[in-house]
Amino acid sequence: MRRPWMVSLVVGIFVLVAAPAASTSAQDVANDRATFVPAPATCVIGTLLPSVLNALATPTAAGAAASPVAAADETPFAVPDGEAADAETATAVSTVFRQAWACQNAGNLARYFSLLTESEIRERYTQEEIAAVYAVPALELPAEEQTAVYAILDVKILEDGRAGAFVVIDTVGDPSPVEITFMIAADTDGKWQIDDVLCFTSDGAPC
Repeated sequence: MRRPWMVSLVVGIFVLVAAPAASTSAQDVANDRATFVPAPATCVIGTLLPSVLNALATPTAAGAAASPVAAADETPFAVPDGEAADAETATAVSTVFRQAWACQNAGNLARYFSLLTESEIRERYTQEEIAAVYAVPALELPAEEQTAVYAILDVKILEDGRAGAFVVIDTVGDPSPVEITFMIAADTDGKWQIDDVLCFTSDGAPC
């Protein structure tokens, strides 16, 4: 079920980020936003090995690459149960989440894919898109088009062993002042990788 405190938290975040002081100029807002943009230079994860990429793009691979989900689930978002993560885990997971946005700001899909689990890659991308990753040169987005990450909140270990957190972002393509996502990471062979990203509005409805 949807939890009232979660909705209040999300509404509070929207108010704080979306309602700057009346005396704040447009340039001040732009400058403030820039301080929250993960710099493309911080996308330092190694690129996904071509052999791994080829396997993911091959229909005969285990768990063959599937087409992305066709339609979003209309069920209101509910916070998964879990316990607060320890400081070391919270830092590791937050670092992965921030670097993922840095890699997207850098336009570097080969590095970005290294931050995703194989199941997340197969679910989000078609075989053709996976196969074309190395054919697309890394091209840093213009500064005004880069995503800002305002906060990563409440990192917790979920009942299935994965880690999840609220991530407050601002993407240029969305008209909302900020978007709230719940990002989930899985521990794969001793490293955290993004396993799901859930987006929802201030009232808990899916994006």
